[in-house]
Amino acid sequence: MLEQDLNTLEQGLNLLEIIKLLVDIFIGGALVAVAWQANKIAKNQSEKMSIEEKQVYRDNYQKISKAIGLIIRDGGVPQEVIALSWQAVDEAELLLPEDIVRYLKEVQGKIFDFNMLKARMYDNQGRPNSAAQENWNELVDQDIELLKFFCNTKPVNVYRKYIVTNSKKAVSS
Repeated sequence: MLEQDLNTLEQGLNLLEIIKLLVDIFIGGALVAVAWQANKIAKNQSEKMSIEEKQVYRDNYQKISKAIGLIIRDGGVPQEVIALSWQAVDEAELLLPEDIVRYLKEVQGKIFDFNMLKARMYDNQGRPNSAAQENWNELVDQDIELLKFFCNTKPVNVYRKYIVTNSKKAVSS
């Protein structure tokens, strides 16, 4: 009888070990599922933040591109261009990498030079300034060089590495 009780007890212990093993497997599976979901949530938040950050780059890019486009269209420096360039530089100094800040400051310097050149060449009514007549050819050459700079500057080359991801997806507008 004792032997039978021992066999029953041994079978019960084996059954308990099997149940314990199954519970451990279930708990392990649940932990893996929770970790998997947490990882997906973290990735989504990371991607969302990345998209929001890229939107800052995109907005800044659009400001400087619009400013350059207005200069090329008008052949001068409308007040909107000055405002856009200041906004782009200020925003970049706060939020964007140094290479973009350097580029924007270079463009802003050229905008300032172009604006000053136009002020020397023309009076308030847009007529050629009589004081500038003696060195008019030199001023026109400078004017052409600055316009060439604006036509050839490519903000996309500076911003591309920040706006386009490695998976070749661009941030949509």
